[in-house]
Amino acid sequence: MSDNSSSYDADEVPAAAPAAPPASSCSVNGGCCSKCPFSKLAPENIEATLQRNSACIEEFQGALFFRRPIAFAVLLVSVNFLFFLHRTLNLSFYAKVCLCSLCYLAYQLIPTSLKSTVKAVLFPGTLARGGLNDPDRIRDTNELVPKLNAVLAPFFTLAKIVRKLSEDDSVVGLAIYGSIFLCLFIITAAVDFFWPIVIVTNLALILPGVLTRPQVLPYVEKARQACCGGCQAEQQPAEKVVEAVAAAAEHAAEAVQEAAAAVEEAVQEATE
Repeated sequence: MSDNSSSYDADEVPAAAPAAPPASSCSVNGGCCSKCPFSKLAPENIEATLQRNSACIEEFQGALFFRRPIAFAVLLVSVNFLFFLHRTLNLSFYAKVCLCSLCYLAYQLIPTSLKSTVKAVLFPGTLARGGLNDPDRIRDTNELVPKLNAVLAPFFTLAKIVRKLSEDDSVVGLAIYGSIFLCLFIITAAVDFFWPIVIVTNLALILPGVLTRPQVLPYVEKARQACCGGCQAEQQPAEKVVEAVAAAAEHAAEAVQEAAAAVEEAVQEATE
């Protein structure tokens, strides 16, 4: 009687342990940063993001350029009402998170028919895009990508620098990384950014529509020409200084050549 419990098949090879998954690098395209909502605005992702939301972006431009006046009024009042609530209620961080969650749930409970009615009032008919030469025309997403990249590129560059410093485990790297957050803490604790944010936000909402009005465009062009003229006037003295320095350098080079020729002649005469 053989003991089957002690038998061993030499052909059976133990299964290899599954390989450990590679450590994901923290980048915009993958890793933990890909879960950040701001990664959708990264230079390599912004074009796809704009194309996915092209309809909303066009309607938003229509509100900014006063092509949707009712939508612009509602947008301006809503933004300032949120600022008013933030300043008046003076809620804690957790209370604000709960309030935002309640507002989102309340929006989800609104009937679809009511949403359609409000949308028809805010965005009636077809949006007039304007001509190609109109300053208040509705821009295509391809036209907006370079401009938005120019605005957002410094922020993502700074984020990459901070992320690179966070990966440095040396004492110097940790000291630099900690110094950045210490400076940010001191600045945000000492300075109240509420009113600057309110002013900048309102200007960003109002100025695009105002500066592209036909009644305002002549004054904008005059101001632009005055600024360009001032820049050219500042550049002219600098150009004159550069020309004078170049001429002086040329004369100095000629004088050095003449002196070298004179020295060479004197040496030849002395040797003879």
